[in-house]
Amino acid sequence: MRRPRTACLVAAALAYLVVALWSFRVILPAPATLLPEKQQPDETYRKVERLDTTMVLWTVSGNAARLLDRPAELHAEDQCHPLPHAYALGEHMLGPSLRAAIPLALRRDPILAYNGMLILSVWIAALGMFVCAEHFTRSAPAAFVAGLLFGLEPARIKETAHPFIQGDLWAPLALLLLHRTFVRGGPWNAVGCALFVALTVAESLYALLGVLLVLAVYGAYAAWRHRHRVRRWLGPFLLAVVLSSCAAVWVLHPYLVMRATWDVLVRSGTTFMPIGSYAPGQSGFVGWVLLALVVIALADRTRARRDVDGEDPRLALLCAAVVVLWCSVRTVPLAGIALPSPFLLLKGVLPGLDAVRALAMVGRVVVLPASLLAGWGVLVLTERHGPAAAALIATALAALIAGERWLPKVAHATFGQSLTLDAFTARPPEEDVVLLRDHAQGALLDLPHGGGALQALGSGAYLMLAAFSPRPVAACYNSFPSPLEGQIGALALALPRAAAVDALVALGFETLLLHTERMEPKRVEFFDDLIHVDAALAERLERVGRTERLILYRMRSPVLPDHDPLRLTATAPDAEVRRASPGRQTLELTFRNATDRTYAQQAPIAPLPIEAVWEDPSGRERRHERVRALLPIALGPAGEARVPLVLDVPPPGDYRLTIHLAARPDAALSLTRVQVAAAAR
Repeated sequence: MRRPRTACLVAAALAYLVVALWSFRVILPAPATLLPEKQQPDETYRKVERLDTTMVLWTVSGNAARLLDRPAELHAEDQCHPLPHAYALGEHMLGPSLRAAIPLALRRDPILAYNGMLILSVWIAALGMFVCAEHFTRSAPAAFVAGLLFGLEPARIKETAHPFIQGDLWAPLALLLLHRTFVRGGPWNAVGCALFVALTVAESLYALLGVLLVLAVYGAYAAWRHRHRVRRWLGPFLLAVVLSSCAAVWVLHPYLVMRATWDVLVRSGTTFMPIGSYAPGQSGFVGWVLLALVVIALADRTRARRDVDGEDPRLALLCAAVVVLWCSVRTVPLAGIALPSPFLLLKGVLPGLDAVRALAMVGRVVVLPASLLAGWGVLVLTERHGPAAAALIATALAALIAGERWLPKVAHATFGQSLTLDAFTARPPEEDVVLLRDHAQGALLDLPHGGGALQALGSGAYLMLAAFSPRPVAACYNSFPSPLEGQIGALALALPRAAAVDALVALGFETLLLHTERMEPKRVEFFDDLIHVDAALAERLERVGRTERLILYRMRSPVLPDHDPLRLTATAPDAEVRRASPGRQTLELTFRNATDRTYAQQAPIAPLPIEAVWEDPSGRERRHERVRALLPIALGPAGEARVPLVLDVPPPGDYRLTIHLAARPDAALSLTRVQVAAAAR
């Protein structure tokens, strides 16, 4: 049987490759220029989707480049420079990066690599389900249809801007090897299972949560079925758990570090899927063909068991699908009781779960157990027929699946929207790409550098060009804002002052890129003219190239950096007066560098332990507070910076506020006079 099974696998692999290419046929005329996007009548939403695509492409292609060139730096901070491990502000996307590394190795083009990653995602998902379903059904036609259903899961086709959400493509192989671990034991089955779970960890938390639910339900069933052989499988199973846990810690621990260090990655709420969205004609519907085959498989299960290796896991897979759906909705009405999603209870217990924006996305993993169940449905339809008739039935089912997805009117009636993709031209002008590749060094700062939401949108546009020359960038477009954005923005706005250049160079920036189309012409002329008339600036900024849209400067500094926070020197307390109200307040305090060297925080940048001492006019201490606060990350010689600190303001009165390092109470970093008035009623 080995040769026929191998031939079937090869034939299925070729067929799935054709299907994957056809799914993304819109970009095939120019795969290094075009990017796919779902059809979207709302132009504003379309723009945001394109910015999301740009950010994901930049992350995926950058990770892929590091995998190929310097894999030890895979966790390096690149976006939101110089924030350490800035990827933890959003998705790590290591899984898509692994797939993108294959086309990137053939041709160093980020757009081509991204499109190749999308095609590989569909192909791998379909082929993995084929292998899994063929094992349980012992039927190539059944396995082929199951693989097609799983690979062409609607969101896997249309969500080209967020491929990491559909990160369950490795789960069929993880499920198969978990099954073999319980049936046969052996360390290699356990290692294989852990490998594919680790690859799922590398995709995203959304995929991981859903896949773990399926594996947990199936694992409980398999452990019970094979309880009489527990000595054979217990050791390998624990090995798989340990190895998978190590992978999860390696990938996810930086998120917990980011959260603890910066007090970010916290949301007041999360999005769940309305239960009605799983109905026909809605975005969460799995499709009529898949639903019909699942019903046939379950009806057959009530008639008789179909054991393979002592298992018929169809009821367990049904339970897994129900659990996944339950977790993805806020509440499930049952006998007059609204059952809350288990994730609502776990949010207060499982670290980091409250940072997830859309737990609804977990529901998309329901296609994993459903597609495998559909394999049994195809088996029921084909088992009493010869090979030719079975192939015809499988072909007819494949045609129905394709019609559901590729005929716009049918797809809209089935899934509530068309799954046919559009394409947009994403490639920057070639002269801009050449300019950046030939002359960029070190970290890159793009101007104009605004702030808030506008800065995030601008950063999204900057990242596409930066993807062609992977390096750390100040641009920051992510799920959460960078805690350093305020200070980096202030330094950018201070350009082209010499002190600002010195501070940026001390933080690792060497390339300054002016986007002239986004700036006022007078601002561009002033910037360039000032460099020629100011000797100090001419020593720090050198124009090395330009195009119609860009001017690239090399930044350097003759001033040596110093990492000692005591370089920050307090001004006289009467130099500035702040007014505040009692209670927990945010005060903007001034810090200055009075030395002839550039102060820059030593990497990795993080909030430092400081003490805030409040004294009344007589010098009597009225309040003493120890907090962690982000001091100025960099200041050039004679530079000043205003930094917000959250402090506990004492009762009304006139105070002198002293800020010093917790370890150095004798050296004041900031002195401020604060007048506290009673809060207005």
